[in-house]
Amino acid sequence: MTASPRTVGCDGVEFRHDGLWSLESGARRLVPAEDIQLVTLRRGVESPRPLTQTIAGIVVFAFGCTPLLNISRFLEWVPRRRFVPFYDAFVLPLTLLGIWLLWRAWRRSWFLEVQTRSSSTRVFFVQQPDPKAAERMLHEAGRRFGYSVNVVPDQSDGVRLTTP
Repeated sequence: MTASPRTVGCDGVEFRHDGLWSLESGARRLVPAEDIQLVTLRRGVESPRPLTQTIAGIVVFAFGCTPLLNISRFLEWVPRRRFVPFYDAFVLPLTLLGIWLLWRAWRRSWFLEVQTRSSSTRVFFVQQPDPKAAERMLHEAGRRFGYSVNVVPDQSDGVRLTTP
């Protein structure tokens, strides 16, 4: 957790006087302080639509495996050291993409669920934070920037920040 007089942060997420800043995909993102209704620390699936991503991963993986269905043709060029057929060279790597999509679909991590006046969004940490450090960050942000911090007993992994 990093703290200075103007910021409180943890692993790429910072609370400042003007709102909640995060670093996602190399770009800075701001949720303005006046729009924040509720901030909840959660552990869950990263993907916003894991079922859709799973189906896409299976389809991409299956399409990538099509050169292996005709195994005799596939193995024909291996011992003779011929060039890989054009179709196989571009389709086989899709198996790796399909596996990656499946892995990412159900990967669990810590994130902040931010409820604003108009919507709800997830703010992810750059790295997996220590849950206690993230909880301390939320308590410190609440103390420093005027949020009230409540531990919610029905959520074993959550701490909520609400605006007064």
